[in-house]
Amino acid sequence: MRIVALGELLLRLRAPGAERLLQAPHLEAGFGGSEFNVLACLSRWGMSTDYVSALPQAGLGNAALATLHAHGVGTRFVQRAEGRLGLYFLESGSGVRAPRVLYDRAGSVFALSAPATFDWEAILAGAHWLHLSGITPAVSETAAATAVAAARAAQAANVPLSLDINMRAQLWALSGRDPLATLAPLLAHARVVFATPADAPVCLPAAQRAGSESAAGFAAAIFAHCPRLELLVSAGKRGASATDFTLFASAQRRGAAIISGREIVVAAAIERIGAGDALVAGCLYGLLAGWPEQRWLDFALAAQALKHTIPGDINLVSREEVEAVVGGVSPLRVQR
Repeated sequence: MRIVALGELLLRLRAPGAERLLQAPHLEAGFGGSEFNVLACLSRWGMSTDYVSALPQAGLGNAALATLHAHGVGTRFVQRAEGRLGLYFLESGSGVRAPRVLYDRAGSVFALSAPATFDWEAILAGAHWLHLSGITPAVSETAAATAVAAARAAQAANVPLSLDINMRAQLWALSGRDPLATLAPLLAHARVVFATPADAPVCLPAAQRAGSESAAGFAAAIFAHCPRLELLVSAGKRGASATDFTLFASAQRRGAAIISGREIVVAAAIERIGAGDALVAGCLYGLLAGWPEQRWLDFALAAQALKHTIPGDINLVSREEVEAVVGGVSPLRVQR
């Protein structure tokens, strides 16, 4: 199976431990980005992946490209151009203090890449899936146009499209554009959507939001609004701490009952970034493998739980490790 995703790879600069940003005179550096995080998981689990993006010609661009290669993600559709790499800064949070992200992405090579420079017919030739997120259209008007072109090309080529709404209020505020109007063309083509009732304001026109506060109401409204939508996946967490909480998720196919995944308690989480991407990767893996809904939903939640134990954006776990969590293998026993 070959999965394609469009997105921006970012330099990640994190305050160490639970410190505030620049409380210490240094930051921990790495690379990440929602769509790349999804592909990195899928590559680790044995699927063929291609990343569609743009990076600077040298320096940080070369280091970013090496990261893609290191995780087995295909780079033949990654463009190179003069310019800058997007950044994000992270405070991890602790207890009642929530994690915090600050973006510095304006004018990046990816944000300025013209839609016409991506040949979607060639990119999607032989592809089994295209994955997009709502982050890309928030980055810039040109990135939004590229995402729409990708969605339309996928529809024309009969390549299934998944869309993770991935609401980023900071980016949308900086863009000055309406997320509801901007995301509408992507929702119109998506067969699988990752969203929750909290996303209703950017998924549904005001007149169609009545009752969408509940999971069932939101599902009914978004299926009615998006005629091509086949599957809705919603996930979330409960708890009063940034590091201790319960993960839950549900999935619903058009016209079918809601299926709930097996909830997982996470204690003393050391990383929140990339956890949602791990869940998305788990769902896509199971869908492409033809698994029953209950199996891939439980697998996805287990992958998400494991991601909370690993620093950095990328979920550095094997399929076997995820299956062990699904199977209830005790973490108290040393694996040897």
